[in-house]
Amino acid sequence: MAAAPTLKWAIEQGMFAMDADSPRAFCAAYLDYHLRDGIAEQINCPVLVCSGEDDGFFKGQPEKLYYHLRCEKTFIVFTEEEGAETHCQSGAQKLAFARVYDWLDEVMAQRPAVVGGIGRALSMTGAVVEAVGPDAWSLPTPCPEWDTRTALNHIVGGMRIFAAELTGADPGGEHHDDWLGTDPQAAYAAAEADTRPGSTPPPPKPTWPKRRSDSDSAPSRDRQRH
Repeated sequence: MAAAPTLKWAIEQGMFAMDADSPRAFCAAYLDYHLRDGIAEQINCPVLVCSGEDDGFFKGQPEKLYYHLRCEKTFIVFTEEEGAETHCQSGAQKLAFARVYDWLDEVMAQRPAVVGGIGRALSMTGAVVEAVGPDAWSLPTPCPEWDTRTALNHIVGGMRIFAAELTGADPGGEHHDDWLGTDPQAAYAAAEADTRPGSTPPPPKPTWPKRRSDSDSAPSRDRQRH
């Protein structure tokens, strides 16, 4: 793995996510996580399935998942013509994010209770943060090598970057930067205010390349029936 940084990251991230103590243990645990045997059919929330024309890791898997879903579902193909055909739409993530956020706009507009749930989650997290004492920021967490302050910094950084993506603004830093300063609780409160649904108006939507037409793929044709 030392000679392959991408593989090293994938294995180490997988070990962390699966709480495995070795690459072999991670690979064994990984086999237990799948959507076969009727699991996909039990999903009942709206699902967006994205597929890259030339995904080097999971080509064909999005289509299989889409056919097994019985819920409200949408299928998007990212194409070579758009420069978005690779895994995770590498190199064209602004386009990918725009498509995902458009879908979220459509779904959330029909489900105000979901948007309200985001606000409640922010408030509950804020109450937890507010209760952290001045001597508790250096205490360990279940995440290896992360103390309480590091965990909150990760949350606040994600909130700031998420809010910036929604508004088209510059977040002002990278996820790993220090977002808390000398007052972690005030930093969270400010990020919460900016992230809360309705706190910032969305920017004008740019014009993006058109999606592949519904006639180009079976999943897209199937979408018309849902």
